[in-house]
Amino acid sequence: MVGLPVAMVLFVRTATAWTLVLSITPPAELRILPHPWLQLLRIVLCAVEIPIYFYSLTMLPIVDTLTYYLATPIYVTAISVLLGDRVGWRRWSAILVGFAGVMIALRPSAAILTLPALIALTGSILYAGVLTTTRTLRKTPDRVLLLGQQTGLLIATGVAATQYWVPVTAFDLVLTAMLGVLTLIGSFCINRSLKLAPASVVVPFQYTLLPWGGLFGFLFFEEMPQVTTLLGATLIVGAGLYIFMREQAVVRGPSTPVEPQ
Repeated sequence: MVGLPVAMVLFVRTATAWTLVLSITPPAELRILPHPWLQLLRIVLCAVEIPIYFYSLTMLPIVDTLTYYLATPIYVTAISVLLGDRVGWRRWSAILVGFAGVMIALRPSAAILTLPALIALTGSILYAGVLTTTRTLRKTPDRVLLLGQQTGLLIATGVAATQYWVPVTAFDLVLTAMLGVLTLIGSFCINRSLKLAPASVVVPFQYTLLPWGGLFGFLFFEEMPQVTTLLGATLIVGAGLYIFMREQAVVRGPSTPVEPQ
């Protein structure tokens, strides 16, 4: 797949995922949908955010792109409070520590103000909207959520792919289609987790993307993580794990009302 336009890869990947999820979605599940306007908003957000994310990866190192996206829990937590999730000061503090880790890993420089960086930052804000709407629509069947986000992305990437389509081998098509299968599995896991737990608990685990991004960048693109990246990743992952443990402690606490921490 080396040298293929991003729009083309995304279209084939999305078409594969869309076909698979459509084949397992009963028509009855599509007839009555809760909060139709919110469903539409989520579809639009997915159609815009995912191409932004992949565009950012073509312009910035993997770790840099993920670093911008790791600010997402800050936005999600603020939005989740408005939607009724209760977040105590200890979890707020842990999220701020995680954000400090993002700043350390980012190694502030003039590159922060470049257009690709601003685009990546915009994508991270849109991604927060995707996660929040997914949590709000948790009563929607999993297959319908997957079909909605894949439909919006299929339309967006289909329009773009017509402008950038190039000849492709059967082998490349198969590899790209396999990405669609993996995408479907990943999207299902994210959607399911947001149904089972508040967004402020689930989203901090996105912090683990940073060490994974550093590893893959090194293995496949010879990108050497900086010491500041490793230090920031330690703070980020530690904060995410603390939030998880704190939530479990609150859930297992006494039956009397307890202020979430």
